[in-house]
Amino acid sequence: MFVPTGSVVELVVRGSLMYILILAGFQLFRRDAGSLSVSDLLAVVLLAYRSRAVYRLLHPPSLLLVRDGHILFRNLRSELITKDDLLQQLREQGVDDIGRVKKCFLESDGRMSVIRADAGESPRQRDDRRT
Repeated sequence: MFVPTGSVVELVVRGSLMYILILAGFQLFRRDAGSLSVSDLLAVVLLAYRSRAVYRLLHPPSLLLVRDGHILFRNLRSELITKDDLLQQLREQGVDDIGRVKKCFLESDGRMSVIRADAGESPRQRDDRRT
């Protein structure tokens, strides 16, 4: 529960940005924090959430974890995912051999999306055939 799911820097930047936006909303409505009603706070948060720039900050792009059957360990480490966790998620999606994965992404909502290689051959076999 106390282990962050994303990078700590990203968590601090996102939290700070939302704090600044809410404070800006306080100034916009010219109210003290104590006099702000729940509906006012909701309006400020929704205005920030509907902004494309804020949306991009709050929803990071997908992170590539596997490319052509090869695990990208640097990306796993940055998200605190172990190899066993990755393999478990792949098995839950019906992938028993990592060699058959063309690409695997960690999405911004925490789910993993898998693009499988052609049914006939794995990406590693294709690379071997090219050389």
